[in-house]
Amino acid sequence: MYFCEGEKWTTVVRETQQPIIEFDFLKDFSQHCRNKFHEPTKEITYRCVPTSKIVACHAQRISSIRCGYDMPIAIAPDLATSVRYIALVFQDPLRGATAPNTLTAGVPFALGDQHMRNKKRYGFVWKLVERIVEAGFGVWVTDANKLWLNPGEADIFSNSERQELDYLQSKVLLNELTQLRPRLTIAFGRSAQISLKKNGILSSEHPHPGVYGGKPLIESYGLEKGKFGYDARLTAAWERIEKDLTIGRHD
Repeated sequence: MYFCEGEKWTTVVRETQQPIIEFDFLKDFSQHCRNKFHEPTKEITYRCVPTSKIVACHAQRISSIRCGYDMPIAIAPDLATSVRYIALVFQDPLRGATAPNTLTAGVPFALGDQHMRNKKRYGFVWKLVERIVEAGFGVWVTDANKLWLNPGEADIFSNSERQELDYLQSKVLLNELTQLRPRLTIAFGRSAQISLKKNGILSSEHPHPGVYGGKPLIESYGLEKGKFGYDARLTAAWERIEKDLTIGRHD
């Protein structure tokens, strides 16, 4: 299993993420993530992004508040350029209160950290990734919203500046998935679904892994009320993916 390696990952990230962060920083960060991929660390892999490496508009102010960016990751069975990818799109690079008060780079859903992959909802995503790779596909994991700004500090940006940042993020997401040309795109959660629709990107809509029960799991996965365990979710999610692949959806 290869993590953020090969021509596909390098090309897509280099050509689509540089409007936010310089690629040389991301390339170095990817090596750091690969080194930690199998380590049993209990710390989520973050790295502070120097202001000089931020290409996005309003870099100085982005650096002054708690802000997150998750580098898109590729997990593949091999490095052949012929490998087709399934894209898993999550909502945003949320940062908790203990994160530094600056822009930090991480990876979506903490998939670079073995300790987090063993937790229930994180483990659900990781087991789904493993099933996809076992089926011969690569997995591309990314966020619909590229920057998360701490809501308590985001008022340092005017409405027009927020719109400017929103437009930048939408453009990056659209370019990223256009370059990747995934076999199937899966949106986890309402925010991701709305962002993809806004950009005209077709997706298979799944509940966010953080949903603990109720209508979304019944409607999306056909689960019975009270039977919302993660093993049942995993089976249902994989069955939906197999069905979408069989009918050629979003190919």
